[in-house]
Amino acid sequence: MKRTDIINLLINKVTAKNYLEIGVSDGKNFADVICENKTGVDPEYNTPATIHKTSDDFFKDNTDKFDIIFVDGLHHAEQVYRDIKNSLKVLNKNGYIVCHDMNPMKEEHQTIPYVGGHWNGDCWKALVQLRQEHDDLEILTIDTDQGCGIISFSNTKPLIVKEELTYENLTKNRKDWLNLISVNKFLDIFSEKDLRSLLLEYVNNPNDPETNFSLALYYDAIGQTASALSYYLRTAERTDDDILKYECLIKGSMCFNKQGTRKFTVKGMLQHAIAILPKRPEAYYMMSVHYEKQEKDDGKWFDSYLMASIGSEVSEFDDIRPLRTEIDYKGKYQLLYQKATTSWWCGLCEESKKIFLDLHNNYELDSVTSEAVFDNLSKMKAFYTEEIIAYDKSKIDGLKVKFDGLETIERNYSEAYQDMFVLTMLNGKREGTYLEIGAGNTFYGNNTALLEQQFDWTGISLDVVPEFVEAFGKERKNQCILRDATSIDYDKFLTD
Repeated sequence: MKRTDIINLLINKVTAKNYLEIGVSDGKNFADVICENKTGVDPEYNTPATIHKTSDDFFKDNTDKFDIIFVDGLHHAEQVYRDIKNSLKVLNKNGYIVCHDMNPMKEEHQTIPYVGGHWNGDCWKALVQLRQEHDDLEILTIDTDQGCGIISFSNTKPLIVKEELTYENLTKNRKDWLNLISVNKFLDIFSEKDLRSLLLEYVNNPNDPETNFSLALYYDAIGQTASALSYYLRTAERTDDDILKYECLIKGSMCFNKQGTRKFTVKGMLQHAIAILPKRPEAYYMMSVHYEKQEKDDGKWFDSYLMASIGSEVSEFDDIRPLRTEIDYKGKYQLLYQKATTSWWCGLCEESKKIFLDLHNNYELDSVTSEAVFDNLSKMKAFYTEEIIAYDKSKIDGLKVKFDGLETIERNYSEAYQDMFVLTMLNGKREGTYLEIGAGNTFYGNNTALLEQQFDWTGISLDVVPEFVEAFGKERKNQCILRDATSIDYDKFLTD
């Protein structure tokens, strides 16, 4: 269960009219929240927020009241605490505050300041502090989606904490400090009344598409896919909104996939979705994946390639109305990835390489897809082509800081100018030495190849992939050793 599902469930519970989101970021959650009036606050102007201010400035000027408030701004405990305290002043009596990132699972995920990678910040400290200070707030944390805190007005006993708020102590007291509950427990507490009211609405008006859709979402959230499927189909049959109909057919196919049954029904539902809105990309992508999963039994590579090819050519990717819910599709790059993968298996190797290079160079990918693209390019030996080299001589005038020997460089190898950065900082140092942990390919994406080849550096590299080490020995002057870098005594290793 995702934060968006929780927010929408609470919106339904209190029949919310006004929703506030602090920290809109990429706008995915904000777009998927279903509420009559939505206000999004974020200081960054490149976000789809409705108000571009800091949260402190927003609350200073705001006079509106809200039914549901989602706090997901700066992940520092003091700021989160301030955002929640300010939110309480403008929260309607029966409203809820939802707070994200309240349950970090690793210490590095909550370290301040942010140093890269996955990050929750130390938001959890704000929640624990509030539990200690208030006897008029019910505060709990749902154990899902990085921890979703729920705050509402209610009489409670304050939490007593005798230990310092450190991550080590959190691990020992996690359930008690965060008042941690499961998704099922949350649904038991918060959804029973909503299910009854939804069923009552359904009995009174069984053909209302919105009521059917709400029931479908409810049953889907608790894993009752058979019930969810029936209401998705009922919604699709009764709505005049083609996008909702399209979405319900996709969600229905996902229910069958969760059950692992009826692959022909999945195919039919996705085909029906494409027929309704042939210029939307989601169903093409899911159809391509559907065929790909069958290839071992039925040889469906060409069908998978066909769907990805048509989808990537005819779909409109920009300024299309977002679906209401989250599905198994993140963006155009996934459809292109499907085309690249399936074209390889159809014997279209050059086309596959070209698409993978385009994805690598021109798209912002999620970490899994990025690694898969890199791996495929490596296996194709695409790192020998000129297409993905970051620097060549034609770009010399664009470098702000020149260094000795720059004019001799025909090309570099690092993916993000790491080798050029080293030379810039050391003014083209010659005959330097390096230790490279994680050599990777001998040239493509390699950070020491330029130093070795043109600036006469010596050094030693480590990698755990035998193929990389073997290739290194054949193609490079310096040495690469097959070792796990985490198991080495470096004092001894470097002395030897």
